[in-house]
Amino acid sequence: MKTLFKKYYYWLTPILFFLSFPSFDCFIFKFFPFFAWFSLVPIFIYIKKINMKNVYIVLFLTGFLANFLTYFWVGVFGAAGVKDITVLFTSGFWIVTIVFVSALTVVLSVKIFIAEYLSRKYEFLRFFIFPAIWLLFDWFQSFGTLAFPWTYWGYSQYPVTAIIQSTSLFGVLGLSFFMIMFNRVLADLIEFVFLKKNSVKQNLKEAVILKFIITLSVVVLLFIFGTIKLLKNSESKKNEFSVAVAQSCISPWEGWGLHRYNYLGELIKLTKEAVKQKPDFVIWSESATLENISGDYSNNRLNMFEDYMLNYISQTKIPFLSGEIRRVSGGYQNSAVLIDGDGKVKDFYAKINLVPFGEWFPYQKLFPKIDNMLKSFGASSFIPGKELRLFEIKNRHFAPLICYEGIFFKLCRRYKNMGADFFVNITNDGWTNNFSGHMQHFSASVFRSVENGIWLVRSGNTGKTAVIDPYGRVTSSIPILKKDFLVGTMDFSMNYKTIYSIYGDWFSALILFIMIILCFHFIFNFIKEEIKNKI
Repeated sequence: MKTLFKKYYYWLTPILFFLSFPSFDCFIFKFFPFFAWFSLVPIFIYIKKINMKNVYIVLFLTGFLANFLTYFWVGVFGAAGVKDITVLFTSGFWIVTIVFVSALTVVLSVKIFIAEYLSRKYEFLRFFIFPAIWLLFDWFQSFGTLAFPWTYWGYSQYPVTAIIQSTSLFGVLGLSFFMIMFNRVLADLIEFVFLKKNSVKQNLKEAVILKFIITLSVVVLLFIFGTIKLLKNSESKKNEFSVAVAQSCISPWEGWGLHRYNYLGELIKLTKEAVKQKPDFVIWSESATLENISGDYSNNRLNMFEDYMLNYISQTKIPFLSGEIRRVSGGYQNSAVLIDGDGKVKDFYAKINLVPFGEWFPYQKLFPKIDNMLKSFGASSFIPGKELRLFEIKNRHFAPLICYEGIFFKLCRRYKNMGADFFVNITNDGWTNNFSGHMQHFSASVFRSVENGIWLVRSGNTGKTAVIDPYGRVTSSIPILKKDFLVGTMDFSMNYKTIYSIYGDWFSALILFIMIILCFHFIFNFIKEEIKNKI
């Protein structure tokens, strides 16, 4: 058994990787922030010992299992509405899961492979190269039509309020950088001090210990920085602005035409209880209605459902924000509609960052068969919006973020600099039918508040619904899959400018600059060696 462990210990990585992110609502799985600081250690130690030809194979195999365990829930999308255990027996589930997990694994394997390759050329910089390459891949992952800024290592720390304050300086990518660095130096420490024992030179061992101490000191300083920041900025004491959010736990995509009045009735029932507390604003989730409210209103052709809904809102005398499906020339848009307290449509926003393959397939003309397959799984063909909108309520401005857009840190920073006082993220994660999908998505919301120093209200159809202050503290929330409402308050005097909101991804740009210099040095040495060999 001991021999087998020594030979195959790197297979601990998929298990530890899985334990590093929210998975199930069970006590034993709530220590994920702790596991994330050392879960990559086994694979980091192992690949250093083997031939580069075998490194990628090992990385892909372990990475595939790690990503499967962590993100298997995405496959539910391909099960065409199946919500019980039989989802595991549908072909759509396995097609989506395998393709999605394979894509994530290729990215994960390539970035670690490149880091290992460069580290063997610059061994003394191994502790820096690994987190640098990791950060750059994560940064590039946030660009383009297929951007997927979801799988960031730093998101694992969202419950640790003190450590995430550092993201107000350099964003979530900066936190990921130091977490990967800690994994790397911890792996080197274990290898040199405990595994190699006396076979390594004393000066090299001392260098490894020094790097570990320095990295640990940086992490401790970040934690102290966050702790002091939280102590200086106590929780809100003013009730400057109150917001009511209804979590109805309905599935509007199931028989909307037949059951829409029942669905609306559930929302109104919860809202009536909430408005008794006289909130300044009411929020309903993404796709709370599947009607073309803003479009029909502007064209003066409201249907009976829309007329009934707007009449109810006019009775409350309170502004509302609700999800809608806006009809435009050529198709539909996933939108949010802002309605005044008098029941009149004031503005709308069409989602710009659509979920690739789920809400749209940007290459449907080139690959029509793939597009047809996605539609058979239940995918939509929404048309992306083109314009950022900043809504105004009672002299306060807020940025509407529809579902997936809450993970786009550059988008949120743009909104902050446009003058947003708070974010409103409406979402519908009910299709995931599990704790993992809800909480992994929610974790990003906490970082958007801290990065930009402003409040965020999250309205989830099935959760997680919450109000988050500028320091990432959840001031009020509703448990996942519980039909309920909340009325939370926001104190805008707590809003503040952060280094990240002012200078953006300066840390990532700095790392890119350093790596470019390192790559030029590598190329120069390579050419120099080639010339020398020919001579």
